[in-house]
Order: sequence, then structure tokens, then C-alpha cells
Amino acid sequence: MSKAQVTIGFEGAAAQGEMEVADLAPLLVAWAEVFKAASAALNGDRATTRVAVKATAPGSFLVQLAVDVGVMDQLLGLLDSVADNPGRITAANALLDLILKSGAVCGGAVGLFEVIRRLRGRRPDATERHGDGSITIEVDGAKIHLSLPAAKLIEDHAFRERVADLGERVSATEGIDETFAVGNDGKKIWSLPRSDALSLRLPALEGAEPEIVTTEREVWLELVSTHFKGGYKWRFTDGENTFTATIEDEDFLTKVENGDVAFSAADKILVRLREEQEIGSEIKKLGTRIIRVIKHVPGPKQMRLL
Repeated sequence: MSKAQVTIGFEGAAAQGEMEVADLAPLLVAWAEVFKAASAALNGDRATTRVAVKATAPGSFLVQLAVDVGVMDQLLGLLDSVADNPGRITAANALLDLILKSGAVCGGAVGLFEVIRRLRGRRPDATERHGDGSITIEVDGAKIHLSLPAAKLIEDHAFRERVADLGERVSATEGIDETFAVGNDGKKIWSLPRSDALSLRLPALEGAEPEIVTTEREVWLELVSTHFKGGYKWRFTDGENTFTATIEDEDFLTKVENGDVAFSAADKILVRLREEQEIGSEIKKLGTRIIRVIKHVPGPKQMRLL
């Protein structure tokens, strides 16, 4: 079994030494799914991949992920020790290097995450395939030569979906300005600002540009948490799903800021909700905004037990 570890970090108002489990868990799962999908694409069913939280360290908010790639069969393990075996298992450290560091670009110094970010949801302007399985792509006038494993990954739909999911998770998490990976020397080897997280998205179906669809509806919501400063979104539940939304009703916000309305967790509001979706190769939620607060019902202050 090959083992490697990478330190994943988060920066922002929600990551000052502690994070809510509801925010942290989906982000860690998204990171883990990327590594597992990459191993599945390169190793198939010849190896199992396990990603576990190893430890936490002080800082913005750091988590060590242990990546273990285990060979399924002893014979395969023996073959894997032969350097020229074309069916060798891609080991854990090579997997991390491929995704985050310099293993994706032949003679370059960036990982596959960075290549995907440069594509920004587009297909390459040009693609040239070589006899050894590597490919050269052209992006915004620059040519990038991808190694054989990198070429396999960038065209693997399951891997690209997991990468896009990570971007969407980061984009949707309030209070997180950036997620990043740290090398053994303690320095960042790759970072993804929240403002740029959706650059990891999948390209649209060929011949079909994604369509932006906006819908509005009236709905009752219950307040879960508020952010009165910093421009962050508020968290609500509709009784089934919990989500974040921006309140754009200036009259209501002014009343809250002036203390004319006491607004706290468990309050109910009837609102006019505007939702934006991108309809393409998949459906993506772009944003949720409350454009008008119609009615406000304060939540119970104390439950009577006797």
C-alpha cells in the first residue's frame, strides 16, 4: 500500500481556528472524492483508495488528509514494482503530485487542478494527441503538454465531475475566502479563491450553450443563522433543505440595522425568492436572493416546560 498526505486549508471569516461541522464536512468530502475519482480513473479496480482525516493543526484552518492507495492483488503488487510495466498502479504520492503539483504538465510546474482552472469550463482551443498517449492542448494562446496520466484524468468524466463539485462547494460556503493545499515545507502548493471556484466547472455540451433560467416564488423560510457584517449570505431552511441566500430588501435591512426589527434564529419570514440556475450539461444553482420580505414572524423565545 502506498501512502501520502496533504494538508488542506481554508481561509476566511468562517475559518478562524474553528469551523461549523455543517460547513467543513461537505468541503472535506468534496476534496476526498476528487482523490478517489482520480485513483479510480488511473487504477481502475486494481486498487482501492482510502482518504481519511489524519489530524488538525493551528492556523487559518488546516486538516491533514491521508491518502492510501492499496493494491488489490499480490501479483499486481509484484508487477507494480517493475518500472516499465505499463499497467503500474499510480501510487498515492504520484496521485497528489499529478493533481496538485507538477506531475500533470510535462516539463512544467503546475498540477491538473491548475490546468482545469485555466480552462474555466471551456474546451481547449486546440488539442494534439501524441503516440505515447500524452496530449498538447492550447488555452488562450498558451500550449500545455499533459502527461499520459494527466490526459486520462482530464478526459475522465467522473473525475471532472468531482473537481467541479469541489468548486461548487467552495463557492457556496459562506465565510470561506479560499481553500488551499500545503506541501511538506508548509508552503501553499495550490490555492482556489472562492471568487474563482466555479472555474473548475465542466464544459457545456458540444453545440449547446448553457442557459441561465431565473424563477421567482413566494415561500415561508425559517432563519438558521445571520451575518450582519461582511456582506455574507444568511442561512435559511424551508423545512426540508438548508441553504444560503442574500437579502436584497433594503427597507427590511434598514429596519434590522436600526433595531426596529429584532431578527434572530428561528424567526419565520414570508419572502419573494429569486433563484438562478444554469441549464447545460448539468443543472447548476447560481444563486438565491430574497428580493422582498413580505411578513416577519418572530420565533419562540422560550419553551414552556411546566
